[in-house]
Parts: sequence; C-alpha cells; structure tokens
Amino acid sequence: MNAWCEMVWHIISASLCLFILGSPLSYYIATMGLAAILGQVLGGLLLAANILGLGWRNIFLVNIPIGLVTIVAAWFLVPETRRSSTHQLDLRGVILLSVTLFLLICPLVGGSSQGWSFWSMLSLVIALLLLGIFVRYEWRLTQHGGTPIVPLSLFQMRSFVAGICSVFLVDMLFGAILLTLPFYLQEGLRYLPWQSGCVVMIMGIAYMLASSVSAQVVRRLKAKTLHLGAALVTLGYLLTLLSVLFLVPQYGIVPLLVGLFVTSAGNGTLAAPVMNNALQEIKGAMVGAASGVYAIIEQIASVIGVALIGTLFATLLAHHKSYIDAFSLSLMVIVLVSLLLSLTVFLFPRMRS
Repeated sequence: MNAWCEMVWHIISASLCLFILGSPLSYYIATMGLAAILGQVLGGLLLAANILGLGWRNIFLVNIPIGLVTIVAAWFLVPETRRSSTHQLDLRGVILLSVTLFLLICPLVGGSSQGWSFWSMLSLVIALLLLGIFVRYEWRLTQHGGTPIVPLSLFQMRSFVAGICSVFLVDMLFGAILLTLPFYLQEGLRYLPWQSGCVVMIMGIAYMLASSVSAQVVRRLKAKTLHLGAALVTLGYLLTLLSVLFLVPQYGIVPLLVGLFVTSAGNGTLAAPVMNNALQEIKGAMVGAASGVYAIIEQIASVIGVALIGTLFATLLAHHKSYIDAFSLSLMVIVLVSLLLSLTVFLFPRMRS
C-alpha cells in the first residue's frame, strides 16, 4: 500500500512543476482523508456483516476489486513518463535498507505483546548496526560517483530535516491515538466496532476538510500556517484529554469529538505545507529519493508511536488500570510530546509564497 502511495506522488510530481504542487498536493492529501473516513466506516460495517463467515478477512479481500479498478483506470488515465537518466538501481542499498527496516519494525510491532523478549531486543540492536553499515555504504557509493537510494546530502538541507522531524512527530502521535482510541471506545465505553468507526470518521472528515483548503490558508498566512497547524494539534489533544477526564462522564461523547476534530484539523492543515516545504530545496532526480525517505519516516513514526504508547497502554492495563485510566494517562504523554511539534516548525526556513 505504501508503494502505491509513493507511485501516486511520483506521478503527480512528474506531471507538474514542484512549485505549483500546492493545490494538487492538498487535494491528494484530502483524498487520503476521505479514504480514512470510508475505511473506518466500511471496516466496521464489514465486521458487523461478516460476509460468508470470513470475519476480519473481508477487510483485506475488499481491496481486490478496488485494486482491479485502479489498475484499469491507471492504464487509460495516467500519462506515460520516462526516466531522464540511466543510473543503475542501488540494489545493495535496497537490500540493506529493507533488511534494516524489517529488523526494526517487527520487534516494534510485536515486542510489547511478547514482553520484549531477548530476540526482540537483539533484532533492534542488529537493526541499528545495519543502519550504520547502510549509511557508510551510501556515503562511499556517493564518493565513487554512484547513485545511492538515499542521498545523504538530503540531510544537509534544513527544510528537509525540518519536514521529516515534523512529520515524524505528527505521525507518531496519530499512530498512537489510532491504536488507543478504539480500545477506549469499545472496552471503556462499550461501543460496537461500527460505532467506534463512526467516531474515528470524525477525524477523517476534519483531516479532509483542513487539507483541502490548506493551499488557500498558506497563501493567506504563509509561514504562520505551520504554527497554526501545530497549535491545533496540541490544543486538540489537550481537549481530548480534558474530555476523557471530566466531560465525557457528564456530557457524553460530543466533547471528545470536538477534541478529535481539532487535532485532525491541525494534522490536515500541516500535511501539505510540511511536505511541500520539505521538498522545496530538492531538484530533479532527487525528488523521488526524497519523497521515498519522507514516506519511510512516516511509516517508522507510526510504528514507533504504536510501540511506545502501546507498551505504556498495555503496562497500565497489566497494573489493573481501567481502559479509561490507561487511555487518559496515554493521552497525557501524547499532549506533552505534541508540544515538541510547536518547536520543530520553527526549524523551517522562510516559506515560499
């Protein structure tokens, strides 16, 4: 799925000049928000329908007709593009990076449920060693005139570093909330899966609306857009925490929905400007590599958010905390970490109009 998302971005960037990507990128991200809405609702409905007795498997099988329609549509609608260079694929770099990410992500995903076994910790240590080997290999390949899969010169660009730091925090926190929120709703408040999906749908709506107008907001507020988005993210998480602690028991789910809506609106406000500014200094063939690194950072951030907050959540439950208490304490950590986002947006150089 991540590969397909990257292909879509490459098609957009190949068809349009980088400096006029603001609105198309906003629409692309808004479409992802719409997909999040439909995914949550349809996922809950598919679980409730239990078609052919397949249960949760229907969630994955539904991708087959969607994929077939996408392939046919791409055949007729996507214009042909050709490589502008004849550089060979950095196959060794691909293998090294793939193995490194596999050894990093697997223990992060399953380590908490397995009690962080010796093998999980060993896998993380080996992943860090391989990461060092990968960086050294990419550096030597560059020195010998090769084309690395991850050009290390990217990390000398202030806007790119600011972008990946910002998106790392956004996706880490978002992954954490998407993990813990359904447990709170279904186990703490006794919601059914489709009802939980409708609550998460509110987040998708806010994300879609905010991202679809983010280009217009950038034209009006310029650099202040980043600060606005970061402030909304933190404010939304804080409102969510206060709702869980004080308001939901008395007033129901509505205050919680307000907090989730504000957070997701902040995420949607940030998504396109952060990505656009992260790539603003990058030219030519490096755009593809940069967007690939950007996507990898997004995935790793989400996994780390799930691993860290998931471990905290599970530990609290193991110490006889209720699902409501565990979610509240997890939210406190999320709010504190979200404050860092307001600092990282200051790393961006002056935004282009």
